[in-house]
Amino acid sequence: MDSTISDILSGLKKRLNNGKMLIQSTDGYCYEAECLFNEPATIKNLEQLQNKTPFILPEDYRHFLSLYNGITLFKGVFEGQIELYRVEDIPTHYKTFYEAFYSYLEDDLKDSFPIGYYTDLGMIMINNTKVKKGEKDYMWVTSLDPIIFSYNFQTWLDRTVMAQGNHYWTWCK
Repeated sequence: MDSTISDILSGLKKRLNNGKMLIQSTDGYCYEAECLFNEPATIKNLEQLQNKTPFILPEDYRHFLSLYNGITLFKGVFEGQIELYRVEDIPTHYKTFYEAFYSYLEDDLKDSFPIGYYTDLGMIMINNTKVKKGEKDYMWVTSLDPIIFSYNFQTWLDRTVMAQGNHYWTWCK
């Protein structure tokens, strides 16, 4: 990959003015959006998650957490707000995911855990089975019909930032 998570988020931060930026969304709608960056996750945070859960954190996602223990992207009055959870909040959100979706999912998605959410769509997920196998296409989003991405966290983050929170995967439909 040409860019790194640090590059992606540094580029985003350069466009912010006091944590805010003007976003142009669909049909020319413009709004002011805010991006909030938490302090890095601690080694203790990461160890506690690994000890309390069976989740394997992919290297690129772990790198993100070493920079920011969660972020909020494109917070505004329109669709597109995205929150990436703090490490310590993942087990609570996993419980919500399990109770709401587990019985409806196909078997290949059941061993997954949430790392964030789109306010207008659903939870952002990592497929733990694929991570365990070393596969790089582990990202997906809960929805009435799950949205399966064929890439990793870094690629998802890069495209999400470039699209300013818009659902870029629907543009060719």
